[in-house]
Amino acid sequence: MVRRILRDSIVEMNPVWRPKQRIRPLVIGVIRRATALLVAEVTNDDGTTKGWRPLGGGVEFGETRQAALRREFTEELSSDLTDIEEIATLDNIFMHNGAQGHEIIAVYEAKLTKLNLYETSKFYGNEAGASFLCRWIEIEEFANGGETLFPEGLLLHL
Repeated sequence: MVRRILRDSIVEMNPVWRPKQRIRPLVIGVIRRATALLVAEVTNDDGTTKGWRPLGGGVEFGETRQAALRREFTEELSSDLTDIEEIATLDNIFMHNGAQGHEIIAVYEAKLTKLNLYETSKFYGNEAGASFLCRWIEIEEFANGGETLFPEGLLLHL
């Protein structure tokens, strides 16, 4: 177990993530900087980079997809979004470290209101007290196989 300080208390957190055995509704935001895409690191259990995914997260019961997208970016980057447009819906059935996952992902294109994030090549976001690496990666890097983009099939919509 990993110990993290969360809101002035020590919380035991399991560093190993596995997909839940249910369909999970997600929303992600495609944020562009010229020909680069803002993505968050997806890691293996040993901490090595497995690939990259646009930021976003789960849609809560009673919440619209756009409201969930805004909430996720506010929580993770302290930034609101503008110019939000839906570009695709993906059925993502995948394997992660031996466990199958199933997500239905609403994909939106948007712009950040926190403009200084466009000027930084990499920075850290925050999810429930844990930080994660964010980077701007050229879409061509994903297209030529230099980097892996999740979810599978997203590249076809960019």
